[in-house]
Amino acid sequence: YGRPAPVLNMWPANYLGQTHTVETSHSYWICDEPDNAEKCHPSDQKLSLDLTVASYAGMNGPRVFVLPELMSEAECDHILRLGSGVVKESMVGQGGGGFKSSSRTSSTGWLGRRQSPILETLQRRFGDMLGLDESRLTERDLAEQLQVVRYEHGQQYNPHHDFSDSSGNSYGQRFLTLLLYVVVPDEGGHTSFPKAFGGRGVRIKPPKRGGAVLFYSMLPDGNGDDLSLHAGEVVERNKKYDNDESLNNGNEKWVCNLWIWDPD
Repeated sequence: YGRPAPVLNMWPANYLGQTHTVETSHSYWICDEPDNAEKCHPSDQKLSLDLTVASYAGMNGPRVFVLPELMSEAECDHILRLGSGVVKESMVGQGGGGFKSSSRTSSTGWLGRRQSPILETLQRRFGDMLGLDESRLTERDLAEQLQVVRYEHGQQYNPHHDFSDSSGNSYGQRFLTLLLYVVVPDEGGHTSFPKAFGGRGVRIKPPKRGGAVLFYSMLPDGNGDDLSLHAGEVVERNKKYDNDESLNNGNEKWVCNLWIWDPD
């Protein structure tokens, strides 16, 4: 109602299992040593990565894709290492209007793309995968900083939309969310879309760390997509980790949100 159509690329989601393959020159880092690119970042290895439709456009649900191998193990280790130093109790809401709520029990922090060469490479790869100009993925243009989120066992984020009814900020409106799985919990921790498939819903969790979920919060006509309602499901306890502190990541979920805004 009253919004122009988005100007950014939106990957088609016409049927379940539809796959788009994207080639990127921004290859994996193979070890978490950002100051040693010669050793850890082979520059001559291009990647071909897939985006596969898990929920498709139209009556049945939002546009949702799974990207199974978006990041390497070393890149996940890097985010986990940096993120561990910045997370604190999560807030609900955007900008200065955030507040604590029992609907979101987790810890969050923020990482800027220029914080390390590994984060810079990731943002460039994300731009290719999204079909966007990577140079615009900055907080001064189309993107927020990368939000790091830690869920411990029993924690969750109740169903919510990423778009808002108004866009009283300098960005415009949230257009898409790229949700990166840095640590995949053994039990629970799915991203669910309760309104998908005519209300039957769908639950998604990449099989291993480094995978991602992409979904669009806007419709092609510029309105928010109500069917993009989603939740971070509760992380369940796996008892085999109870007495082994060195393996407690099995009872945790670490993800990152990259929010891209379509300008007004």
